[in-house]
Amino acid sequence: MKGSTKAAARAAKTKALALLADVTALNGVGICHVGGGYGVKINLSAAPSQGDRLPKEVDGVPLVIEIVGRIVKQPLAKRTP
Repeated sequence: MKGSTKAAARAAKTKALALLADVTALNGVGICHVGGGYGVKINLSAAPSQGDRLPKEVDGVPLVIEIVGRIVKQPLAKRTP
């Protein structure tokens, strides 16, 4: 998989968010390193539903799709002096 420029990845990230807005398992979208360039990282909480169509790229920028599980906020750890 060949990566793209950082600017292209940023633009593709915005489009990917709009394209994947209806994917219920979507829990994160970011930029990642791909093949010496950049791509868009799509984090899912579970496998996509039957009807969800996930593209392999947006405007030539590769999408890296990973099922990472549910993300929950953790309580802050107490600091010791």
